[in-house]
Amino acid sequence: MVNKKENKIVNKGINDKYSDNTFDSIKHLDEHGNEYWYARELSKVLEYSDWCNFLKVLNKAKVDCKNLGFNVNEQLVEVNKLSRLLMIFLKTKDENTVMKEY
Repeated sequence: MVNKKENKIVNKGINDKYSDNTFDSIKHLDEHGNEYWYARELSKVLEYSDWCNFLKVLNKAKVDCKNLGFNVNEQLVEVNKLSRLLMIFLKTKDENTVMKEY
């Protein structure tokens, strides 16, 4: 558990290095106007060069959420995004399928 003094030091370091624009630039909104961020995008703006290291941070955040009484599944939702290459492949495959049907 992080005490208040340690938390202030961590937050000060984050606030000194990153601005609201840093996080606003990768913010997403759902259909109800709720804000959310993708972990892969966060890892890049927070300058994690290795996904494995950021995954450790996410796992710690899950434990901390649970310890604070939050529902982890509401706070940190796991999603999977298709890569651009796979999306192009699937779109091309669908277009070819449609064209063959005519």
